[in-house]
Amino acid sequence: MLFLSVFSPRPIYSSGYEFDGIGAFEVLRGGAAIAVSDGWTSVYWNPANLSDQAGRYRREIGIEIRVGGMTANDPNSFNLPGANPFDKNKLNYSVFTGSLGGMFNLKSGWGLGFGAYCPLMQGSSFNDNANHPVYSSLDYEGFAVIEVNNVSVSRQISDRFSVGAGLDIIYGRLKSDSGIGFNFHPIFFNSGIQTTKLEGSGWNAEGVFGLKYNLNSRWILGAVFRTGSRVKIKGKAESQYNAISEKSDFEFLLKHPPTSGVGAALKFNKDTVVSVDFTQTWWKGFSNKVTYDNPQTLLQNQSNTFDWKNSWKVRLGFVKTLSEKTGIVGGYAFDVPAIDSGSVDFSTAIDVPMHRFSFGLRKRWKAGRLTFGGLCGLGKRSENEGNYKVSGWYFISEYTVKI
Repeated sequence: MLFLSVFSPRPIYSSGYEFDGIGAFEVLRGGAAIAVSDGWTSVYWNPANLSDQAGRYRREIGIEIRVGGMTANDPNSFNLPGANPFDKNKLNYSVFTGSLGGMFNLKSGWGLGFGAYCPLMQGSSFNDNANHPVYSSLDYEGFAVIEVNNVSVSRQISDRFSVGAGLDIIYGRLKSDSGIGFNFHPIFFNSGIQTTKLEGSGWNAEGVFGLKYNLNSRWILGAVFRTGSRVKIKGKAESQYNAISEKSDFEFLLKHPPTSGVGAALKFNKDTVVSVDFTQTWWKGFSNKVTYDNPQTLLQNQSNTFDWKNSWKVRLGFVKTLSEKTGIVGGYAFDVPAIDSGSVDFSTAIDVPMHRFSFGLRKRWKAGRLTFGGLCGLGKRSENEGNYKVSGWYFISEYTVKI
């Protein structure tokens, strides 16, 4: 049944999968941190940097929190296959997430780090009425969460060269609860409301590898690669239409894509550092295929309808030290969309080329440091004779304490 595709468990992504990253200091410098990430956040940016943290913060724990909002515009509203019955074309989402972790210098030349973060924590809530011969209403709520737990180790091979490796344990969860009203059901030929609930979860692992090379006293180079993973989401589904009720277990294979990146940093002087990163996310092959253990009339298997592309991002940033205890940080990032033109929609994501701007302040004390600032982003895309738009902002803060 074509209309069932709207009820399949679908994660909701921002532009590409290279989210803004973790740690306020790194995020606010535009995410240009592969060569110069500082402290525990290196478990994400480049584990090779963990063994190059000599000085005041050889052992630390940190927590980062961000809060804000996002607005998405879809000129075709929440589409159903073969129909555009709804008029509501603007949705607002809240942003609340964070990360935490720690790092330790074990002995000369060794570093250990750990961290937990959510590269995806998004939901969609849509309700609207329709003036359409088949559909009368839609009330949909769904969310997707991916949590990553990492442990990494790094070795300083020489004064100039460091290597690092880590293990990510990936947990994924999907949930949706929807009701669609029919004036004329395409199978049962009567009116009513079909309700469908799905909930599932699963986990897997991926590897992370990093390199860092101090070319000279001014230039630093870095590289990172994540192997990606396929997380098998298993759960239960139930659907009801008037007197008909169906239940089944389902399976959805979530592609957690490989990512790669290279970065460079230039120290103009002891107070000023600029950095640039180029990253790629290997989205191609992502599928929305759903398989039910007991397919029936309402709960039918769904084949893949996606044709997502690999995406890339450019990140630029700077750090300026104003005094021994105070510094400023800023940056810019641009990334291209991954979702194909036929799939961009409220029911997946309004995936557009995005421009992101950030700025912040860092303060140091004997016991630790505080970084805080803000990020805003916007982008638009013309597809299917319409303009899709995304804009958003958040405040971000991070506190790291020496232990």
